[in-house]
Amino acid sequence: MVQVNRKEVSLYKEAKAGLSSLIKQTGQVFAGLILMLILTRGNPPGWIVASSFFIGIAFVAWSENKRTTKRIGSADLSGADLSDETNETKLDEKWHKVWEIVNQPEANRNLSGANLSGANLSSANLRSADLRSANLSNANLITANLSNANLSNANLSGADLSSAELLATNLTNADLSNAKVRNACFRDNLGIPESLKSNLIARGAIFEDFPQVPTPV
Repeated sequence: MVQVNRKEVSLYKEAKAGLSSLIKQTGQVFAGLILMLILTRGNPPGWIVASSFFIGIAFVAWSENKRTTKRIGSADLSGADLSDETNETKLDEKWHKVWEIVNQPEANRNLSGANLSGANLSSANLRSADLRSANLSNANLITANLSNANLSNANLSGADLSSAELLATNLTNADLSNAKVRNACFRDNLGIPESLKSNLIARGAIFEDFPQVPTPV
């Protein structure tokens, strides 16, 4: 079976969407020019031609900006199911949406309730992300930045949080059972009782605001 590179699929879809939008905008500009010729009976003054040219350019730029803003700015994956699937194309579309969220300004990262089980989010910047009740079981979060994120009621069982940053992260009622936390950095966290801190430290986590014990080799 021919394997399709996910990045190539995403680039193809983006190029296809851009071309379709350009064709539509060109048609609208052309229709405007036809209307201008009709109204001026085929002999438009020079200033009208020049004005129409600049208005057409401005219209295309405005339309493209609106298209990209709508595509990215409205990317809200709260409640979305983004767990592994066998269909490569569908999986690529879902991970592409995840990375749109990751690249959003901090205030717009809404992944509350999303199913990210098994997701590869290694080194992802999820600072201040809304991950309430998200399913991150067995997810790869190695070196991910989860500082100031809201992970209350999130399922992190079996997740790999090695060397991740969780400074001021809300972990109220979060499930950290069997999570790999070696060198994961915690500080000023909500929802972590002292007994759990000791357990995480014994598993290799680093709490900057808690006395450390030697990490087992």
